[in-house]
Amino acid sequence: RIFSLRGAHLLGMLARTSKAAAFRRWVLDLLEHEAQTAESPETRLLDSRWLMYFGHDGCRRMQPVAPDAVVIAPNALAKLIGEPGVVSVRLLPEIIASAASRLQEIERVSQSDDCARHHGRAQL
Repeated sequence: RIFSLRGAHLLGMLARTSKAAAFRRWVLDLLEHEAQTAESPETRLLDSRWLMYFGHDGCRRMQPVAPDAVVIAPNALAKLIGEPGVVSVRLLPEIIASAASRLQEIERVSQSDDCARHHGRAQL
């Protein structure tokens, strides 16, 4: 009685009987036929990038990254924008406007906080 495919293979390949020889011929014919008829799938490179990271729960996550995307630490962003050729000249006005808007919002919030503290002290 044969209990495994590996065992059947070993018996067929190592035995010196006429049945084992017939088995070997059958296997070789089958493999040759499969090799001739099987079309290998077209090999192609995938043009994709992925960012792998670990979430707060410790699970690994993967996220696709666009071909034109850059992963950068926030404190290196200003230097990167200043490097010639890294950021398109067409984007610079939009970046400047966005930064100016952010600074104006910070200034506005800061002034309203100062005003609220001043009025709060006057009421005490």
